[in-house]
Amino acid sequence: MNVPIPTISRAISEEQMQRRFEADLKGDVELGSLRLIRWRISIEKNREKGISLGHLLSLAEKIESRWIAIKAQYGEGALLVEENNVSQMLTAPGGRFATEPHLLENARVLRDLKGQEWWSREHRLDSLLELVRA
Repeated sequence: MNVPIPTISRAISEEQMQRRFEADLKGDVELGSLRLIRWRISIEKNREKGISLGHLLSLAEKIESRWIAIKAQYGEGALLVEENNVSQMLTAPGGRFATEPHLLENARVLRDLKGQEWWSREHRLDSLLELVRA
């Protein structure tokens, strides 16, 4: 008996693409990987037009720019603090990642490992939140 095989649509909706990009960007931030963020931006800029990532691509570019400045001024270790700032933004009440409290726990562990003096000194950096709101 011949049963027709259902076809699976390969088309990805704009909403699905945005969710996937946002999840990927969040993963890159959690890893603290400037290289992955740059790669993701490059892929999206070279993608065929039609699906707009709008503010998400803009946010990724702001994160990239901010991390480049931090790395140049303070070195690689300072990116860990910026990762915490981004994580806090993503887990804010009403945010999509409010259900992932482990991000804040990771920040607490980092603070405990590095010490309160280091944490306070590093947090004198301008916040990514201020950059995003500008």
